[in-house]
Amino acid sequence: MSIWKKILYAAVLSFLFIFLYSCSQKGVPVLKRENLFNLNIGKIDNEMDIFQVQGRALTAKNRIFMKNGIFYIANGNSGKVMEFSSYGDLIFMIYNPSMNTKPVLLNTDTLKKTQTTRRAVKYNFYRIGEIGVDNKNDLWIEDSVSEDKYVKDKKRGIILTKVVRHFSRDGKLINYIGQEGIGGTPFPFIENLYITSQSEPVVVSRAPAEWEIFWFYNSGELRYHVRIDESHLPYISSSHNDKAEISRITADYKSPILYLAVSYFKDIIDPSTHARSGVKKTGAFIYALNLNTGKYTKVMDIPGNEQIKEVLGTREIRIPGPSYELLGITETRFIFLIRNEGLNKYRLLIKKIGSGENGSFANSESTAGTAPKIGISITKNITIEDTALHFKYITLDPSGILYGMLADDSEVHIVWWRSDKLLKEEKEAGHE
Repeated sequence: MSIWKKILYAAVLSFLFIFLYSCSQKGVPVLKRENLFNLNIGKIDNEMDIFQVQGRALTAKNRIFMKNGIFYIANGNSGKVMEFSSYGDLIFMIYNPSMNTKPVLLNTDTLKKTQTTRRAVKYNFYRIGEIGVDNKNDLWIEDSVSEDKYVKDKKRGIILTKVVRHFSRDGKLINYIGQEGIGGTPFPFIENLYITSQSEPVVVSRAPAEWEIFWFYNSGELRYHVRIDESHLPYISSSHNDKAEISRITADYKSPILYLAVSYFKDIIDPSTHARSGVKKTGAFIYALNLNTGKYTKVMDIPGNEQIKEVLGTREIRIPGPSYELLGITETRFIFLIRNEGLNKYRLLIKKIGSGENGSFANSESTAGTAPKIGISITKNITIEDTALHFKYITLDPSGILYGMLADDSEVHIVWWRSDKLLKEEKEAGHE
């Protein structure tokens, strides 16, 4: 085949693929992304360091948290936390002086009696990660302890290194929390940090064989501690042979309830060879775990059990296709799920769940409980140019705004999707 025939053949295939994909997306409206402000990549006050060398991303966490229209960005690679207005103006910063140059945009003189709205405060962070802000605008920041304070957990074969440091609005360290509360034992790896409507921090951590959740009062005292291993989740079949996998655990903002996204799988056995020929997804669900009763309730089915064929050597095997991932839940209990649909396209699925402010649907006495009533369902397409990005972090505000950071070669883009307006429109239409 000549080179021109190959080019023509490829062009025809590309056209057909795009045409078929466009047809599959027909009827699903697009939720427009808005670019709020951009940050240059670098080491100056209002820049983010996301590369160790050109084109190679660092492994430290970089996180963003929005509170009342103010954005707090934890740049793990530079050991600093920055506070920005919605227009991108740097307001405040806590930074490790050994990892950063002296700030030029902010006042660093903490002894000055004159009040200033733009200040920088020094703190020797070791390795920052997740971040949250409470109702007093205090900051809760994941950090590591110094190496001499590492704790070996011989039973689980892990080293405990993580704490959450509590800073006042003006950058003064108040204390830190560990497993038992203030000054406690370091946590395992921290997967997520949530701040409830009552300013209660919830630490979701992971160990090799289990998830471990620590829910604290706003004073820092431990309120709930729960361990969840995947072999003791609700069963979906009488054979109990399906393997469960937790992809995410998130906290309710108003009640002591955890939401778990769980997928179930079983091996596919070739009847002729009796060998394992693939894995089949048998179901995916969101469960609510009431921390007062210890009972699970199935909240909803997560749609999508498609199988994809792949060639492994001389065999054709089937593996689970892309599925929806749990993004989070709003204060009014709208669950947000997202799925990659190829070509930088994502499908956003929003469902209203539950009944009652106190989470009555999660009080069932049965193993898996009774599924609550599912209210409205909203579907939108969104675009995230993965092919042009080195880093992305997307999260959900309790109000229902989807927002995050998208980093390309030269800038970090702070963006949002006003999905909260969709919830308001549904409420005003009387569909809630």
